[in-house]
Amino acid sequence: GGPAPEKVTDLVYKHTTQIAEYKIAKGVPEIDLSMPAKFVVGEGAVAVEVEVIDSTEDHVNLLKKCFDFETIKKLAARKDFSMVYDSMHGVQ
Repeated sequence: GGPAPEKVTDLVYKHTTQIAEYKIAKGVPEIDLSMPAKFVVGEGAVAVEVEVIDSTEDHVNLLKKCFDFETIKKLAARKDFSMVYDSMHGVQ
């Protein structure tokens, strides 16, 4: 994890300044991103399956491997514990 190196982000930015055009597919139906589902867009040889997933469960399971939530919960419940969290930092 961690932020991308500046040489990578600089290169990405450089490429974005060279975009000459972009294309928008016509006739693609609205896809509901609010719940997991599969959608087929197009027909025949050009059909594409779009799968909307809910990654929350996978993410929580990964976090459970990294952190002992029960211990953190007990610590946060202690009267002698206080914490300051800077949610504006952007790196969590």
